[in-house]
Amino acid sequence: MSNPKKHHFLPEFYLRRWVGADGRLTEFRRPHKALVTRRKFPSQTGFERELYSIKTREDEEARQELESGFLSMIDNDAARALTFLEEHRTSPADDRLRDGWIRFLMSLLHRSPYRVEIMRRQLAEREVEVLADIKLRWAEVRGPSDPETYEEYAASPEGKSRVDENLAVLLKDLMDSELIGNALARMHWGFGRLDDLRCGLMTSDSPVMVSDGAGHKDGFIALPTSPTTFFIAANRPETINAFRTQKNKALELALNDAVVRQARHLVIAADASPFTFIENRFLRGDVNLNDMNRLTWKSPLIDVPTPTLRQSGTSVFAYLPR
Repeated sequence: MSNPKKHHFLPEFYLRRWVGADGRLTEFRRPHKALVTRRKFPSQTGFERELYSIKTREDEEARQELESGFLSMIDNDAARALTFLEEHRTSPADDRLRDGWIRFLMSLLHRSPYRVEIMRRQLAEREVEVLADIKLRWAEVRGPSDPETYEEYAASPEGKSRVDENLAVLLKDLMDSELIGNALARMHWGFGRLDDLRCGLMTSDSPVMVSDGAGHKDGFIALPTSPTTFFIAANRPETINAFRTQKNKALELALNDAVVRQARHLVIAADASPFTFIENRFLRGDVNLNDMNRLTWKSPLIDVPTPTLRQSGTSVFAYLPR
């Protein structure tokens, strides 16, 4: 089994949807003050080395377990699910495809380097508190087979940091949350295809657009799936229909504004044409993000009938029946 050390927080199957005739996409980063663009293959971007590695494990295969096992399974299922959604314009009846797409959406909420670092730091801070308490109460808590002193315990394999192990468990729990997964499964799904756009839809290390309270009746989440397509899930079909009534350029602006302002590492586009748009929004620090590093949005709710959604101007918008 291969043990990849390039851990893609944006998987290659997803990034390939932004490539041009040269097989490359345009990556935007701001390593310092200036915005920098580069043409890259999907394999060359959207990753960080050993981002999800459990570094305290000596066995290399076990060390890369989260990336090569859990996330690889999510991404493989999601690639098949997205192909199905695009080709058939209906929600997959296959439970594995439907669940795979749901897990992929949940993974995108948590797998970015920014989110991983926040969780790692919080776990490390908690570990310091726990270990300090254990040190104070070592005589009370030590087991029959434990060393005589806390210092001996801390130097032993059993006393090594558990942050990586705990982080792996936490990420799995968040990306496979039964509570959130069931909520997404109950939602109504839609798939929009747009044209006559200014620059096309973009993506980033934080690509999911979330409403202000996904649990309320008008709650929704949306994800760009290519320069011209996006997925949406909403609690009511009326909310999906409200998106259908919007002009293409208004949807393009809203989705791009979200994914660019939320980005912390990179923005991806089909080409360099949105340079000024990204320059004005990426890492500008002039917006209030929630504790998940996201903007929140209200749906463009308009009281309109809810037919099977087909055509709106130059867009084609499919309602995906459950």
